[in-house]
Order: sequence, then C-alpha cells, then structure tokens
Amino acid sequence: MKVPPPQNLIVRAIPPQSIARHFVLAAAAVVLVLCGAASAQSAPAAPPLSLWNAVEISRETAADATTTLEHSPDLQLWQSVAAPVYGGGALTLLAPAGAEAEGFYRLKIETRPSGGDSHWDMTGARLLYNTAVGVRSLSLGENGAGIMDAATGQMTFTWAWLRTGRDTGRLTTTWPDGVVETTEMEFTEMNAGAFTSERMKDGVPAGAVCGSFRDEASAALAVAVPVAPGDATIVLAGTGRPVSVVLSVAGTARISSPSGARDFSASYVLTGAATAELSLSCEDGSTESGTLTFTGPACGSFEMHSKLNGRLRRSGGGAFTIATRQVP
Repeated sequence: MKVPPPQNLIVRAIPPQSIARHFVLAAAAVVLVLCGAASAQSAPAAPPLSLWNAVEISRETAADATTTLEHSPDLQLWQSVAAPVYGGGALTLLAPAGAEAEGFYRLKIETRPSGGDSHWDMTGARLLYNTAVGVRSLSLGENGAGIMDAATGQMTFTWAWLRTGRDTGRLTTTWPDGVVETTEMEFTEMNAGAFTSERMKDGVPAGAVCGSFRDEASAALAVAVPVAPGDATIVLAGTGRPVSVVLSVAGTARISSPSGARDFSASYVLTGAATAELSLSCEDGSTESGTLTFTGPACGSFEMHSKLNGRLRRSGGGAFTIATRQVP
C-alpha cells in the first residue's frame, strides 16, 4: 500500500493473511539440476513463504525539518519505527512487515528540533579547513554568498547547506571556474569535526581531500601554536572514525566513542617552534601519545601511537584542529 500523505495524515495498515508459495524453491532446485549442481532426488522440500504488503509512506520533506515515522496499535501510544530523516528531498519510509505492522502510522514533523551537534543553518559561519595540502578559511555569508581565504589568495563562491543527521551535514560550494565541491562534515562537537570533500567539473571528478575543521577560524591563517590549550577539544581526523580529545585545565582528558567514554590524565608539552607532544594515560594501562605538527592557526598534522601496558596496538596519523570549548 503506497500512501502520499498530506500534513498530519494517519494511515491504518491491516496486513493480509499469510499466503503459501511452494514453487519458488522448487524452481530453484530445477535450475540446480539443469546446471549439474544437484539431482532431482536431493532437491529440498519447499517450505511455505509468507507474503505481506508493506506500508510505504512517501512525501517531500523540508530542508529545516526532521521527519520520523511512528506506529500505534490504538492511536494512544506512539513509537518511532524508523530512524529520523533530516533535511529536505524526496522521502520514502517503509513500515516493518509482519503481523505486528497492523495498526496506525503517522509522520512526526519537527521544524529545527534541538539535539545533536550539527547545525540547521550555517549563515555567518567561518570554517577553518585543515588538510595535508594546506589550510583555508571559508566565510559563509547571507543569501548563499561566500568568501574563501587561502595561501593562494581570496576567492568568492556560492554555497548551500543541508543538515543530514544529528551530527552530520553537507556543504555544497560552487566556484567561479564551474567546479562544484561537495563536503560531507561530521561534527564531533558543536563547532569542530572531520570532513571529506569531493570536487566535480562538468560531471568529471576533479580531486578529493579530507581533514579536520572548526567553526571559529582565525582572521589570519599564519601558524599559531598554543602554549597551553586549556579547556579545549583536539579533533583528530585520520583513518577510521574521527576522535575528539576533550582537554581540561586540570590536566585530564576524555575520549568518547560508541562504546562509551574513557578518562585519561593528559600532558601537552611544546617540543619545538611548531610542534607539541600530547600524552594521555588511562588507569587500565592504555596510553595514547604522539606529535602535533602545526601548519596553521591551532591546526596541522598529527602522528599518534596507542599502547596497552607498554605494547604497541596501533599507530595512525592525519589532520587535527584545536577548538576552544565552552565550560558550563
């Protein structure tokens, strides 16, 4: 059943009875016999198959809204049955199949709900992009106009933003030479995270980069090395999932992951004009240590080593940015 619902429409779904179908596996067995992979005597008996109509709900969604499919058996208690869909575009949601699918469905539409670190609007943002090939700053102005500052000079562009999840978003920039750059951004906190960017011209790939970013770019792109980061977050963007190391002036750090948060004692020491050593130690015997090499304003490249009880577990590198953190 396919339903293009208007606003606030509630759909009732009543799945049909189970229908036995024996010929599907029987036909498969015949194919195996013809291919010489089985004999007719060894063909398995075909068990009954249950066929259910799915409830398909489709509509156009708004770019500044979150849409969630909810189910209720009695119009009283509503529960979500699919992950929320962020942003605009053509939306199709399939309700779960089976007897439990019987009941009522509705779309819950929230305009710019709170939650997550990604932003609904990027107007006024000043993004610092840090990659292995250099640093650049993008100022996102009103009406889709923007200005980029880089070592090669200044350039104007047009931009569009779409929030794609609680902690993700897509920035599309169009440059004067016709290159369209699509940047997928993953926020690890409110104003910092990791990104991957692909460039296309006339439908042909024109390059790709990845790195770290923060939404508080300095006016100048000169190398700046913090003597002590204080209350800050260091975003490490390399191979694998980006990691945020939340530092405090008390000399502690916390790293959060899908499996939970871990607390460390932390040490940040300058070792040169543009380098610093970051060391983290946990009570379980694990350590994270490495070198931060600054190539821009509180950003650059890193190389980290993870050990457990003195034994090396993994090493990695990539780009990092240090973002100031608001302490409650």
